Amino acid sequence: MLLGQALTAAVQSPINGKGACNDGFLRDDALLMVTFIATNGDIKGWDSEGTPAEWAQAVLDAKHGDDKSVVMLNIGIPPL
Repeated sequence: MLLGQALTAAVQSPINGKGACNDGFLRDDALLMVTFIATNGDIKGWDSEGTPAEWAQAVLDAKHGDDKSVVMLNIGIPPL
């Protein structure tokens, strides 16, 4: 799984819901810090599905549209 797909999978309700493996990972009262650490982004031919805008929207949706509750840090990947 590549960067964008991994990010969107991590914030989906099936794994974050009550009793799921990541129960409590997403909390309404907590800041979500997303950190990308890599030497390269998605590799041509193996790109994640979707676009960076769609991945960002998935994170915002998981935080109920509260853009003040998400911080993203990119280390080592050129801007998309």
